[in-house]
Amino acid sequence: MKIKMAERYRRPPLTFYMRYIPRKEDRGEDFRTLPDSIAPSDSGLVDAVILDIHARQVLVRAGFEESGEAKILPFIGSMRRESGVAAVVASIEQTLGFKRNTFRNQAKPQESFTYLRTRTEAAGIFVLLIDNLVSWHTTINVEVFRSIKVPDLVERSIH
Repeated sequence: MKIKMAERYRRPPLTFYMRYIPRKEDRGEDFRTLPDSIAPSDSGLVDAVILDIHARQVLVRAGFEESGEAKILPFIGSMRRESGVAAVVASIEQTLGFKRNTFRNQAKPQESFTYLRTRTEAAGIFVLLIDNLVSWHTTINVEVFRSIKVPDLVERSIH
């Protein structure tokens, strides 16, 4: 029954098993250019993805804390908008060990993405690739949601 409801209302099946209505997640600062209006169903899917990301983040952090491998990443929160674009770009390139020519000289776009993802993960940043919430019924339109950063500000308190 709940699977049929998920298909009918185009919601993740998990939605119908929750004890309480999920609270709307803080999406943080959004720098994307979006259509003038977003369908409520698309907005709900974005909220569900962000909730999923937060849950995964908690699990990853717990795993690192349990294994004793948790560490503070010094670049988190180190830049401000006032720093200017050039300073932020230079900081990102230095932190990731990112070389533009290496990125641009890859034979295929997927290889460029793999290079960027490898450099990002080597810096201690987890990259999740999510395009839907378990079902093709919940695929999120690329015009509504392309990417998001979710810094783990709790890590500042790890000793």
